[in-house]
Amino acid sequence: MKKSTHSTTSEKKLRRILENIRDGILVTDPDWLIVYINQAAEKMLDRPREALLEKNIWSEFPEAINKTFHHAYQVAMEKQESMVIEDYSQVLKKWIQVVIFPSPDGLSIHFHDTTKERLSELEVKASKVKYSELLDRITDGFIALDKNFYYTYANKKIGELVQRNPASLIGKNVWEEFPDAIGSYTHKAFQTAMTEQRFISNIDYYEPLDLWQENHIYPSPEGLTVFIKDITERKKLEKELLESERAQQQQLTYRVIEAQEQERSKLGQELHDNINQLVTASKLKLSLLRKQPELLPEILPACINHLEMVIAENRKLSHSLITPDLENGSLIQQLIFLTESMFQSGITEVKMQAHTFDETLLSKAQKLAIYRITQEQYTNIVKYAGASLVTCRLEAENGLFIMTIADNGRGSDFNTSEKGIGIRNIKNRLELFGGTLVIHTKPEQGFSLTCQFPLTRR
Repeated sequence: MKKSTHSTTSEKKLRRILENIRDGILVTDPDWLIVYINQAAEKMLDRPREALLEKNIWSEFPEAINKTFHHAYQVAMEKQESMVIEDYSQVLKKWIQVVIFPSPDGLSIHFHDTTKERLSELEVKASKVKYSELLDRITDGFIALDKNFYYTYANKKIGELVQRNPASLIGKNVWEEFPDAIGSYTHKAFQTAMTEQRFISNIDYYEPLDLWQENHIYPSPEGLTVFIKDITERKKLEKELLESERAQQQQLTYRVIEAQEQERSKLGQELHDNINQLVTASKLKLSLLRKQPELLPEILPACINHLEMVIAENRKLSHSLITPDLENGSLIQQLIFLTESMFQSGITEVKMQAHTFDETLLSKAQKLAIYRITQEQYTNIVKYAGASLVTCRLEAENGLFIMTIADNGRGSDFNTSEKGIGIRNIKNRLELFGGTLVIHTKPEQGFSLTCQFPLTRR
């Protein structure tokens, strides 16, 4: 009697333990009849245990037949071997892990929900796959190195840049794979970033691959992650542009020198044709006085007249050579002085139109260029046009400076006017500021010159 009471008490304790276990427990007999279900299993199956006890498990859960757990239970029963298996349950609609304990009296099936763990694992795997796919899709090369500079990751693009299979780099030392890079700027940058644990970016050229690379190096205690951008084409374009700019600058320098030589030649011609002839004539006349002093009343006035002409010519040349005072006087004032000195009143009327012109938008160099261009064109008009009316219009708006100088003189053939030294000088000055020149002219129909260049912030 005591033994039976003790057995009953032990059984009750065991049942209490089984009922308090969080895992589901289901026990079947050899004929697959359910003989026990604990509270956790009842909750997970969402079926009252009274409705399942003494019922065939496959009759109650036909959707499990021929699935993973069905086969596992049969194998465990047949071989009488314990098994652990994890899969998605069509009955519970969850991921579960099952531990199967067989005996001649049936199966004891212990199962618990692993959905959260499995989903978390799948999310991590999916995240890794997505991250890897993302890194393979980016246009820059990407590598990850451990603290000893061994590759732990290399994307598809880096394989293209270094002409290697990215997978073949994993586990290898970057400096052993690319020994020519030791001592380079990139080598030093990697070392510094790792040692000082600070972000570094650098640009370097790797000659064996003819590769210009822009590196962005991100350190951590575990190693480096590096984005590598191929900038070879950009560097080649920069080199071509630099060479083009250098050639253009040389051409501009040549033109400036040519213009200076032309100015000197023009000055020499003026001195020879005008001043030198007047001085020579005066000298000859004065020499006559040694033999014929009685000619003094006749010769003296002529010599004085010649000297006055020399002084006037010298003043004219000096004015053309001296740089206008653009510091203390406005550009418009200087152009008015230039106009008054070059055109005789009563012969040529000059109209200056600059009512809306704001010269503060121009730099000193631009103002000087405008003055010299005006001086050059005025000289051409005085020498060749025979004009009675000249108009000079200046504008500075919409990011452009525009000046038009027009006359009603003789005009000229367009092709001939384009080749003149004076026009070439004007073009050279405009090119220094990215400007252009437009000419409209026909014989006996006047001459119009329009020059413009973009305004830049001073």
